[in-house]
Amino acid sequence: MYFENSSTEIQKCLMSVASLSQELEEVRDESSRHSQYAMTMENMSNIFSIGKNLEAAQTLINDGSLLRAHIVSLESDLGFPFLLKYIRKLTFLSML
Repeated sequence: MYFENSSTEIQKCLMSVASLSQELEEVRDESSRHSQYAMTMENMSNIFSIGKNLEAAQTLINDGSLLRAHIVSLESDLGFPFLLKYIRKLTFLSML
């Protein structure tokens, strides 16, 4: 008798979890879109700063600060592998 009551209560709870999951689907979608927009803005910022970073690297090279110039040029390059990885991830997720 106790087992049947517990089983019924568990089934009721699981049904409410399923409906809650459906209700939160829109929130998950909006959260995903927000994350994508934030990542896009960061990547756009990196892309538009490449020219400034290259000028800074050139100035450092002219001043003889080769290590600092190398570091500045690496900062420009670091965003692209991350961007490509993120694009591959989104492509994979869209195929699911």
